[in-house]
This record gives sequence, C-alpha cells and structure tokens, in this order.
Amino acid sequence: MHYLTLLKGKAYCDIYCKRITFNVKFRYVYVTFIGVVVAIINLNNKNNHHFKTLTTNDG
Repeated sequence: MHYLTLLKGKAYCDIYCKRITFNVKFRYVYVTFIGVVVAIINLNNKNNHHFKTLTTNDG
C-alpha cells in the first residue's frame, strides 16, 4: 500500500514537473516572440517617423 502511494506520488510529481517545464518553455518562447514583434513594430515606427520627417517640411 505504501509503495503504491509512493508510486502514485512520483507519477503526480513527474506530471507536475513536466507541466512546469512546459510552462516555462512556453512562457520563454512567448516572451521572446512578443519581444521580437515589439522590436519589429518599433523599427517600423522609427522608419515611418524618419520617412515622414524626410518627406514633410514641418517635421
């Protein structure tokens, strides 16, 4: 009985640990993806702003 409880506990721990590592990986990928998107948006905004200041006199 005690052995079964330990096995069950280990199974739960394995599932829980896998879930945590998956969440951490997913969060890392998600944050990296958002960072890249934000960087691209900022780059586009800078380029657009630069383009506008070049084309308009009132800057």
